This record gives sequence, structure tokens and C-alpha cells, in this order.
Amino acid sequence: KISLVGPLADDEIVPLGNYHGVPSKVITPLRGLEDLGVEVKYVHGYDVADGSDEDPCQQMSDDSDATILVMGLNQDIESEEIDRTSLLLPKVQVHMIEEATRCSRAKNPAAPVILVAMTGGPLDLSSYKTNDNIDAI
Repeated sequence: KISLVGPLADDEIVPLGNYHGVPSKVITPLRGLEDLGVEVKYVHGYDVADGSDEDPCQQMSDDSDATILVMGLNQDIESEEIDRTSLLLPKVQVHMIEEATRCSRAKNPAAPVILVAMTGGPLDLSSYKTNDNIDAI
């Protein structure tokens, strides 16, 4: 069983970027795991940039074998004529990572926490390479 956390985990637009045709099928991380027969507890969490929506900790499963955090950028944050001033994840996503990893460790300390970045531009994820609460990027 996997806890899948983040608004981009079931976003069908982000994997396409902003230069694309009309695909016959889009496979999001959530759909891909479900297609493989994995039992998934999906938690949307906060919106990509503004912090609205649900606190991920309240929705996460207590018996997950792993937690996968799907973070990154969408067209509201970076696209033609919308430039970022930082290479870091938006602050709300940094907060969501902190909350979700804290909850995951509290509920099952042995379960790995994996960070997946979905983005069409560069991101500085160097702080997560040395983060003891993130097992893989």
C-alpha cells in the first residue's frame, strides 16, 4: 500500500508540458500505480502554489509501505511569459514535504519516502539529497 501525496500526482496537464498535441491517453503517477495493481491512498494535499486545499497529514494512510511525494511546477508557476525568480520549489510545497514526511515517519518509521519532481524547467532539489527524511529522489 502506498500513500501518494501531492496535487501533481493526478494532474493530466503537467506531463504534457506547454507544447503538445492531443494524446490518446495520459498516464499520471496515480493512474500508473493503479494500473499496476498497487493499492494507493491518494492525498491531493495543498494546491501547487497557494496552500489552499487539505492538510496532507490528516489524509495519509497509517499502514502504508511507502510514501511518494509528487511535487513540481505547473503552467501557473512557469510557462511562456511567466518566469520564476527562484529555482526552489514553491514554499507551500516545501511545507507539504515537511508535513508529509513527518506524518509518514510517525505512522511507519520504516516506510521509505520518495520525492518525485514533475517539471519542465530546472529545480534545485539539493537540500533533499541530504534530508534524512527523504530516502530517494
